[in-house]
Amino acid sequence: MNSSLIKTEFLATGQSAPFTGQWVNTALCKNGFIVVYASGSSVSIDLQAKTELNQNPVFLEGGSAEAVSFYTATGIGAGYGDPIFFDSPIAEIRLAATAGNAPVFAYITYQN
Repeated sequence: MNSSLIKTEFLATGQSAPFTGQWVNTALCKNGFIVVYASGSSVSIDLQAKTELNQNPVFLEGGSAEAVSFYTATGIGAGYGDPIFFDSPIAEIRLAATAGNAPVFAYITYQN
């Protein structure tokens, strides 16, 4: 493992809520820091981890259990939400804006 890996990936780039973002590979992540910004009105977010427990279709992409929530926040007003830190091996994450109608910007910075 590269001992000096520090990487930043976008989770949202101005999409209007509600939306579900794309999966971001964080397999090398040991700990991470996520920043969320809502432009305009308030939004609610759901950070999700990919399950892929087995080859059962319910756990695969598009299945009803393709992701599990590991952090939710409601009412992120216009501006920055609270910083989100985690120390957990999560192979892939995505951000879903579940309520509101404001554009959302978010990124993750992580290291191994």
